[in-house]
Amino acid sequence: MPRLLRTVEQYIAERNKPYGYWIVFHKLYNEVAIHHNKKYSEIFLSDEYINHDARVEFENFMKINFPNVILEDVFDYVSLSHLLWPYLGSIAIDMEQGDAVYEALSQKYGDPFDDPYTTDVALWVMSKEDAVKYHDERNRIVEEEFGED
Repeated sequence: MPRLLRTVEQYIAERNKPYGYWIVFHKLYNEVAIHHNKKYSEIFLSDEYINHDARVEFENFMKINFPNVILEDVFDYVSLSHLLWPYLGSIAIDMEQGDAVYEALSQKYGDPFDDPYTTDVALWVMSKEDAVKYHDERNRIVEEEFGED
């Protein structure tokens, strides 16, 4: 069933916090973004590379350990040249650097300010400043492409 999701940059831009965090269960996305691996650049926007088992494990971990933390499905940040792309299974996490959730997830997956332990699952961080810039630019491009003349 179709549903409306925010992009991760929109999610972060709309929060009143200096950073936003999300977790990505897509190995190729993580490899392209972390290592700028051009070999995968044409195929990484495919939902067939989502690690569904790792996603379920994360959701269960959060339900058991942090049931009150708000999680939101989000579209990942992709190049502004993409106007459409599939949902890649990523989840935004309402946490702050240094809080209990941040510490637990950093221990489990790696600190989002550093390289992840594995590219199978990675925590990501984006500053609000960057998110606002990317969100505004994407909106401008969409308006130019699809807006009224």
